[in-house]
Amino acid sequence: MPARASGAAAWRVGPTLAAVLSMSATTGTAERGVPLAFGYRIGLRLPFLLVALAFRRALRVFGFTRRRARTIMRIGGAMLIVVGILLVTGVWMYFTGQLRYWVAGYQLPL
Repeated sequence: MPARASGAAAWRVGPTLAAVLSMSATTGTAERGVPLAFGYRIGLRLPFLLVALAFRRALRVFGFTRRRARTIMRIGGAMLIVVGILLVTGVWMYFTGQLRYWVAGYQLPL
């Protein structure tokens, strides 16, 4: 990995790795620490692997988005207007409250 790329990613890698290692150390079991470290490792490398495998397809997709940039911008603008109206009317707070209620009991399987 080039020095620039590794230096640019270092600010994200350090705190995340520290969190994974501290969670592994505080649980005291390898059964919990190994999946966390493995997930960290896969999560760090998987995006690079996917980009390398799908580079040509990604170029075609970027060409698609470049050709339809005006439509994409209009859809994004319309979504922003809708969210703004929901915020002003207070409906957004209702939606987020319902979402909080819906996921309140959810716990990650790790």
